[in-house]
Amino acid sequence: YEEQPPWPYDLIDFNAKFLCRRKDELCEAVTTLQALSEQCARREDDLSGFTMQPLEYLMSFASSEKFILVGHSFGACGLVHILSQKQPELANCCGAIIMDFWPGPLSKDVSGGFCEELGIKFPVPHVSLLSEGWSDMEWYG
Repeated sequence: YEEQPPWPYDLIDFNAKFLCRRKDELCEAVTTLQALSEQCARREDDLSGFTMQPLEYLMSFASSEKFILVGHSFGACGLVHILSQKQPELANCCGAIIMDFWPGPLSKDVSGGFCEELGIKFPVPHVSLLSEGWSDMEWYG
């Protein structure tokens, strides 16, 4: 936890360390889940799930090449940050869902130009969803 400074403050500067940490966490999580998926897919000792742990059993049905990344609000901001950098750990992901994206920590541009140019940089197909309640607000609409 880090205390926010009094407003006004530089959102981009303040959030840079959190975005960096989010990138590291997401890359590690994807790498771990992909490895678990591949390991569990090779297990043939018990497909009924009785000897597997619940996560192992669930992951035995997952394909490490069909992961879809999902982020909401600041999580969507972190996902956008990571996708625009083309991380090698995310090479096997097949798509992204960006929900209620909060661009404040990435850009001071409220015109929408920043968001319009983002998608062309992403290495995976993506969809962006915006809740109706946010659509008329400065950073979102």
